Amino acid sequence: MSNPNDPTLSRLADLHDRIAKTELEHQGIRSRMSKLQVMKLADAEVRTAFGDFEKMWHTLTMREQVKLVRVLVERVEYDPSDTSVSVSFHASAIQSLSGEGVDETTEVSV
Repeated sequence: MSNPNDPTLSRLADLHDRIAKTELEHQGIRSRMSKLQVMKLADAEVRTAFGDFEKMWHTLTMREQVKLVRVLVERVEYDPSDTSVSVSFHASAIQSLSGEGVDETTEVSV
């Protein structure tokens, strides 16, 4: 019969616990990566969504334009060191405009 106070058994139990914890973390990371992959935009999706954007933009009222910008733009960052502007878009909104990957819970209304 094995000794429950044996340091080797204690170390082995600790290693099993650490492996189980790491496997759970790995599973969570894989799940997050899958969700991010779905949100990744293809160039074609962006081109489709914005193909006639300028023409459509001019048909909107000022209020509708503001609403549309709020739906599309996630973040605008200004870098004063090189005076650059970076714009991040909501992936789901652009996918909705392109007609691909439209989630029924995602609504784009202007």
